[in-house]
Amino acid sequence: DYPASAAEPNALDTPAGQLFVQTARRMDTRFELEADRAAVVRICQLMEGTPLGIELAAAWVRVLTCPEIVQQIERNLDLLATTANDRPERHRSLRAAFEYSWNLLSAVEQKAFKKLAVFQSGFRREAAEKIAGAPLSLLFTLVDKSLLRRATAGRFEMHSLLRQYITEKLNAGQIDEALNTTPMDLTRMRMAQYYLVYARQHQTEYAVLADDWINLMSGMEAAHSLEMWRVVLEFADVLQDAGAALGHFSDLRRAGAWAIAADEAQGDQPELAEN
Repeated sequence: DYPASAAEPNALDTPAGQLFVQTARRMDTRFELEADRAAVVRICQLMEGTPLGIELAAAWVRVLTCPEIVQQIERNLDLLATTANDRPERHRSLRAAFEYSWNLLSAVEQKAFKKLAVFQSGFRREAAEKIAGAPLSLLFTLVDKSLLRRATAGRFEMHSLLRQYITEKLNAGQIDEALNTTPMDLTRMRMAQYYLVYARQHQTEYAVLADDWINLMSGMEAAHSLEMWRVVLEFADVLQDAGAALGHFSDLRRAGAWAIAADEAQGDQPELAEN
């Protein structure tokens, strides 16, 4: 278990918080918790309670402050490593642990798993199959291998640091010369198209859209970066009322900027004026 919020009085009484503090004090007896309380909570959240990751992160208190550790983890997975030789090789870094598990997958499983990294939050099995080509049987295989977890209401989730690792592999895919694009771009294109259709189908069902809001915005962002201008404009139109009803005003501002860019790219002055 790890803390949900730094605002909770007993946030660091969770097993994750206790493990971090114990490890940090073993590494540096001068470690003071109170000054870095919020950052320690954030580290535990980034690790999502993974003991190996918490221990590797806490070891850095010898040379970095906790806020600096947070910044480094968010940028680079390789911070979470140790040179100690008293551990099995696959436990000397999170990357090594991930790589060990990755190598246990078949080629088919690896191909689909890479594409699942496009989801920035939990996802439904239908989305996994349409966007990543991952059928339900494969999702449960990945759950059995602890590479995915089954969340509430039949949704699936991936550890954020594992997503970072898998995204690197997806980005490293070879360009498809026939289509002149990469596997990452093809997957993001499917994501944009899938979530636009999904948003249309549930346009007035705000509770349904709320569950997938992060993925909806990721789909629109993908459409913008891939210059799918008409898709961007349709997203902006479909999500406008739901975004306001759900209070996602900062997202609506981003969506508005993408829509204006789409209008400008197409020379659609009437639509630009309306936006």
